[in-house]
Amino acid sequence: MTQVLIPRPIAWVLSQNENQSFNLAPFSYFSGVCSNPPLISLSIGKRKNGEPKDTRRNILERQHFTLHLPSVHQAQLVTDSGKDYELGLSELQALNIETERLEGFSLPIIKGARIALACEYHQHFEIGEAEQALILGRVLKLYAAEEVIEIENEQFNFNSLAIDPLARLGGQNYAGLTAPFSVAPN
Repeated sequence: MTQVLIPRPIAWVLSQNENQSFNLAPFSYFSGVCSNPPLISLSIGKRKNGEPKDTRRNILERQHFTLHLPSVHQAQLVTDSGKDYELGLSELQALNIETERLEGFSLPIIKGARIALACEYHQHFEIGEAEQALILGRVLKLYAAEEVIEIENEQFNFNSLAIDPLARLGGQNYAGLTAPFSVAPN
């Protein structure tokens, strides 16, 4: 499925470890699932040894996380943050990734992020034979960098080319946006 369900947006999720450090991991089984309340879904598997992944454990135990939409220039960092690090080791520290405060939320965002969602745990389900966790998070706050916001005729829009979202393809392959286009109904 990961070879044909393409392109997939990537949720680059920052959560807090038990030792107060931060975990950062990418997930491409991710989507928006409800507008009211605003909910996103994350599908998080287990480590090769059967233990829960840090992000899964952190969200279920501490209830908050920030979800970033990484940009194409961050592809190497996204890949490197997905490696199996020792429990409690911060990918932010290992990869030299800085954070900045997100006003009105308990967790920071990645410094220079173009889009970030401040989320709280809403609900989860254990699904499949491998007991994959389908986690629903409620979006409490949206952060958008100034350079991705466009206001035209009092209409508020996001410039997708400025966001430059990284999309997951199969294997180690990624994609960016080509020229966006619009199609109006007949």
